[in-house]
Amino acid sequence: MNEIDSFLKDLLGDYKKRMLPIKGRYGYTISYSKPTFSFPTIDIVIISPFIFDVNLNGYVKNEENCFYCLLYDKETDIIIGEIVRVYRDWDWKNEISFFAYTCENLISECECPICNFWLMQRVNKYGHKFLGCSGFPECDFSKEIEQ
Repeated sequence: MNEIDSFLKDLLGDYKKRMLPIKGRYGYTISYSKPTFSFPTIDIVIISPFIFDVNLNGYVKNEENCFYCLLYDKETDIIIGEIVRVYRDWDWKNEISFFAYTCENLISECECPICNFWLMQRVNKYGHKFLGCSGFPECDFSKEIEQ
């Protein structure tokens, strides 16, 4: 068991580890997921900064050398809220722990106040990221992502 696996085992307890193929490459991303306590259809998902490269038959860093942390609703197939990047150069264990412990609060903040659909991260034509309603175009609610 490597450092990431053992840290996430302590943090999340029982989790599912998946290797998903990367489109257009001979490799796999590694993700860890566990259902949230209050919302069993919503998973906490942490994507590893390493990729399994089939050609090299080993692990290599992803382009940005960072974890991706997100909330995924299995029922609606939507990523809820923003995708959080945690760079390995930072204090990644504390950052991921903070994300995991605050995810229940993030879920309630990511509900559209107008129609009760989920807010999800979107990007406008200028590359600006924001949270927009998943009920778009019927509901056009959006809000800035707080840094």
